Amino acid sequence: MAMTAKSLLGPDTVTEVLEERFPCVGARDPSLIQISESESLAPGVFNTLEKPVTRHVQVVGVELVWNGSVQTLDSLRLLRDVSRMTVIADRIVIQEALEWKGAQVDVFARHLEFRGKGSISTVPEPFATMAWSEFRDSDNDRPLNEEGEIMAKAGRDGQAGGTITLNVGALVIPEGHTCFITDGAPGEMGEKGGLRPHKPFKDGPATKSVLPVTFDAVKTAVCDTNNTHNDLGKLSVWKTAYGVGEDGFKKCWSKVPAGYTVTDVRLGLQFQQFLARFQSTLFVSGKGDVDLVRHDVTMNAVKRNTEIFDDMQLFKNTVAPSDGEDAYPSGKAGRGGDAGDIHSPSAWLEALKGNVVQQKGGASRTSAEIAGGNPGTPSNYALIAMTCIQTSIGEIVVPKLHVHTSSRKAGKGCKPVEGAEGNPGSFKADVDTLAWLEPRLLWAVATYARQVCASGHREQAWNILKPYWTVLVSEDAPALGPDAAASQQIIRTLVQNYQQNLDLYGNPPGWVPRFSTESYLKTYQVERRFSCQFLAVMDKAVGLMSSMSQGQAMLAIMAEQTEDVIEQIRQDLFASYGRYDEARDELDAAGAVLKTAQKSLKSLEARARELGRIRESDKAVLKAVFDISGAVLEAIPVYQPMLAAVGTIVKGVGEYVVEATDKHDGDEPTDGWEALEEIGKVVGDTLDANADAFKDLFDEHLKEKYKTKLDPETEDLRTQVAQLHGELGNQQREDNETMDDAYSQVMQSPDLSELLNTGKDAAKLLVEGADNRANLQRKIEEHDLLITDLDSFSDGRPLDGLQNELCWRRKHNLRQARAKLNTLLEAAQEEARDLEMEIVDATRAATLKAALERKKQLADKQDKLDKLIPKLGKKDAEDKIKKQNKTFSKIVDGTTGIVKGAAEIGASMSKVVRGPAPDGEAVTKAKDKFLGNELKGEYDAVLKVVAEAKAKLASAFTTLQQCNQAIATQASDFAGAVQCSVDISRNRQAFSLGLDVGLKGAFVAMQRQAQDRMAYYLYLFRRAFAYEFCQSAGEAVANLNTLTERIDKWLKNSDAAARRLSKTNIDGDEAAFTLMSVLAEMEGADVSSAADVAFKNTLAELARTIMTNRLRGGAKVEHELTIPVPSEHCTALAEHGSAELGEFISHIPGIWDIKDPKQNYFFRNPKLRVKQLKVPTGGFLFERNPLGTSKTLRLVATFGHALPLWDGERFLSFRLAASEKPLEIQFTANSFREETDGLWAAEFLVDKQEPIDNLFKTLMVATTGQSVEYTELNPSFLSDVTLMITLGRDLVKSIQSFDLRVVATAN
Repeated sequence: MAMTAKSLLGPDTVTEVLEERFPCVGARDPSLIQISESESLAPGVFNTLEKPVTRHVQVVGVELVWNGSVQTLDSLRLLRDVSRMTVIADRIVIQEALEWKGAQVDVFARHLEFRGKGSISTVPEPFATMAWSEFRDSDNDRPLNEEGEIMAKAGRDGQAGGTITLNVGALVIPEGHTCFITDGAPGEMGEKGGLRPHKPFKDGPATKSVLPVTFDAVKTAVCDTNNTHNDLGKLSVWKTAYGVGEDGFKKCWSKVPAGYTVTDVRLGLQFQQFLARFQSTLFVSGKGDVDLVRHDVTMNAVKRNTEIFDDMQLFKNTVAPSDGEDAYPSGKAGRGGDAGDIHSPSAWLEALKGNVVQQKGGASRTSAEIAGGNPGTPSNYALIAMTCIQTSIGEIVVPKLHVHTSSRKAGKGCKPVEGAEGNPGSFKADVDTLAWLEPRLLWAVATYARQVCASGHREQAWNILKPYWTVLVSEDAPALGPDAAASQQIIRTLVQNYQQNLDLYGNPPGWVPRFSTESYLKTYQVERRFSCQFLAVMDKAVGLMSSMSQGQAMLAIMAEQTEDVIEQIRQDLFASYGRYDEARDELDAAGAVLKTAQKSLKSLEARARELGRIRESDKAVLKAVFDISGAVLEAIPVYQPMLAAVGTIVKGVGEYVVEATDKHDGDEPTDGWEALEEIGKVVGDTLDANADAFKDLFDEHLKEKYKTKLDPETEDLRTQVAQLHGELGNQQREDNETMDDAYSQVMQSPDLSELLNTGKDAAKLLVEGADNRANLQRKIEEHDLLITDLDSFSDGRPLDGLQNELCWRRKHNLRQARAKLNTLLEAAQEEARDLEMEIVDATRAATLKAALERKKQLADKQDKLDKLIPKLGKKDAEDKIKKQNKTFSKIVDGTTGIVKGAAEIGASMSKVVRGPAPDGEAVTKAKDKFLGNELKGEYDAVLKVVAEAKAKLASAFTTLQQCNQAIATQASDFAGAVQCSVDISRNRQAFSLGLDVGLKGAFVAMQRQAQDRMAYYLYLFRRAFAYEFCQSAGEAVANLNTLTERIDKWLKNSDAAARRLSKTNIDGDEAAFTLMSVLAEMEGADVSSAADVAFKNTLAELARTIMTNRLRGGAKVEHELTIPVPSEHCTALAEHGSAELGEFISHIPGIWDIKDPKQNYFFRNPKLRVKQLKVPTGGFLFERNPLGTSKTLRLVATFGHALPLWDGERFLSFRLAASEKPLEIQFTANSFREETDGLWAAEFLVDKQEPIDNLFKTLMVATTGQSVEYTELNPSFLSDVTLMITLGRDLVKSIQSFDLRVVATAN
């Protein structure tokens, strides 16, 4: 490798940035799809079912593509039980037909695109049957109205098509393809009409048709001697109007016109018996029966015969057919449902014209035409009246014949009845152009872009956010509500970082944090203790959402766990407060000891003066010997303000934004006493200001200590939380009273009490008469499992708590009872619908009638139950909860106070600027001179006390730093948990069938908040690790939070986890888990220990990596090099007070002499960094300015923001942010001695430097709770160095020589 004479990093040198880039899930990944749903009770008919339980479904993703490849989305392709569908995504592509029958559809998308056969249809389910009246007559199963009149039932109106609201920024539609279908459903076909009952004519037969009378039947009647006497049993003895005998009878019969059938014959047989004359009138019908009436016509035979014949011609009680029955009309078909409207921005007016949209009203149906009944048979009939005379009588009486013909007609029919079509839908351009900027969409996009950016894909993140950013910064940007503020902030930050080429957290490429890898690792461990606890509860809460009914049943448990978390975090906050108090006492005690020691040293100084051992020329070292404010400064650790202000990177529930005070940027050392006083005051002020928040936890000592600071009118946190719960409880009690009353009424109702009974007999009774009993029995038993046996309910809690819980369980039982009833009713409706489609005969009709009766009984029960159950919905509950917002705000204010106090403590510590160390050769000589033998023993005793007090100070300051970090997390989690408690209370007060979708959103948001905090500390760790080892910490570390969460879930069922782990090939992200078999053998589901195991195994893998790298070789830790500062730079330093040396490594003697990189010191020892920098004795020779008056000379070596490293193969670029103060090392000379040739030597002492950390040891121990000590990173040998004289420049006329001694280190 060619090396220049001046620099290793010439203009042609390629410097690589070691960026982290991890795989990131694509925008279409199913893991990014969130589906939430809640249940509701439809008020009317929905998809042909009456009052069914329906769902409100919300689908949120980044890119949703319906093409049959995503199972999660494919399950939503055809929905019949969803009354509202909300789809939210940046980009939605629909390539298949989506049928959301009858649903109201809301689409929020920046880009909506249809491809192929893609479409959205909200056409409701049509009625598959015709109407069928459950009221029937007993004769012929004709329909009856409520008044008992024959009337076919009208069909039900068709359901309206669902409305589609398009809140979209771009719409792509294939030409000529119908994409939106909102037709209404056709109305139900009215019940088919029929025939009214047959009405016989007056004196006619009961039947509509009659049997014909045959000629043979007439002959038989004539020949029957029972009708006359024994001598007359032959046709030949009888004379008719047309002749004697059979021939005469046939001629009479022939007088019936063709086409007519005889149905009634009135036959008069007149005969002589002895001296009397009789007439037998026979009534002959088709049934074969002959009725006989005998008349005595001996006197006035002619007249009498005429009278009888006239009577016969009247055909009284005629046997003849009737007209056909009249019809009753079919029921009118139900009106077609109106088509759903489409709401959209006006920009899509043209795009939605033509056949792109189909909005037809429900089709008009025509009820069946009903013809009248056919006439009775024979429809053309003849009636015969005839007299026959015994031939022996002679001509006195003449035989007669009368034939009457007539016809019957069909009954009156009914014309078809036309139904009404539904109204067509309309297009309404009433949606704002930017309505797609919905808070839920912004959140989904912002969080995904943040995830992509965190994985190192900034360009991809920018492409995701660009369209949103363009709109948000435009003049037309809409005013978004507070629920979108967090998303806007994330977008704004990400875009600004991208434009400035910064990473997720606002740092430039190659950025490294200021402190060591060990510092951030320990910080992550402390943070993890709090966040993992919070994550565990939130994970359990989200898990309960998988089943809404189970979620409701377990909500009480969730509430109890949340209250436990609130109390635990409150106790943790107080513990931090108590540690603050202890630290303050330590500060005060150590400060008092040090001040006493200071007085002792001042006394020793006075005595030394009295002994004449101190001269005017000794003032330069006096302070170093007799003032211990420098020791105070040594005890104050380097502080990292951003750790206390970590709230600035977290957006979500319980957010805190802490503005840290600007860091003191002076060159003059901070006075130790002033620093101690200021920090102590800030700690004291924080304790005083927040004492009221924790006073209920004070012991007698703290009560006495803060009695003057406590305000009796101010409630502590516990009281405020209790007050909030009390207010919620009062509302709960009102709800309980209503619920108790409802429960009692249901229990007292014979019709409804069985719904609360979980016995098998009750279940059998409920399903009795159902078509599919076995399946329904199973479903009812599932409901019964969720109904609590209140008789045995008791858990030993106080009466109030028990009563609240009892009332809530009663509410839950009523909810489950209603769910049981809905299940039964839905089954009854489906059964009746199936039967209606199968009706073919009266037997089946009877079965249907029974099914409809069961359906009506269940519907009546439902109405009765709904009247008893309180109508408290989500909005009502929210309105009541709003009353508690004031108390909730007080709680948040209380926690905010202590967070601000923590930030102020951190800011006061961050202001400290250290001075020179009080040790060195000149100081040692001065001590010997000043003290002598007389004072040395006392001096040493004082310094021993000082050392002990200094150790206490250091302990106190470390405690403060740990508390600051803990409080930022605890306060955020506390506010989040209280908000969660309020959400649970609101949900419990709402009498809903399912959990509130918003409650799940709150749980998920709080999960993300905790994960974001831990991810931030892991980020700091990884960046520091990259600098120290010139390699990425690895994907296993980046995804540590996800991996431990995965282990947590596996261990929720230890047996299942063991089986799963035994069959799993661990690779990829999980390669670090070399001891995974231990998890498979664990007993129980100890989630916390499981996460610890995963954590330790990941760190163990890192430790092995570090050990392997170190075994490959590298620079010895204590390898020292002497670097002479070139003469031209010495001249610039003397004349101008500063000299830019360029790359530090370029001044190493002999670095350019060895051309072979393999032999060159630098290339043989990659990753070189500056561990220590010194000015050796005699290393700074200068010509003194006789006019100079300064007593102190200070030099500062400042390393540039760029911190490049050579890793053995390439140059890597690391840097600090431009806004950060560069790394620097300060030297101070208080002692000067004159050398030969008029030159002077300055004895420089380097300011105190923290020892290099031992990451390997930390990785191997990895124990939560270690002290968090922050050590600054070591600058690179390739960094540019600037030397400056910041004090005492008037002493230097010229610099003869300047040597620096550097201790090199590499991992």
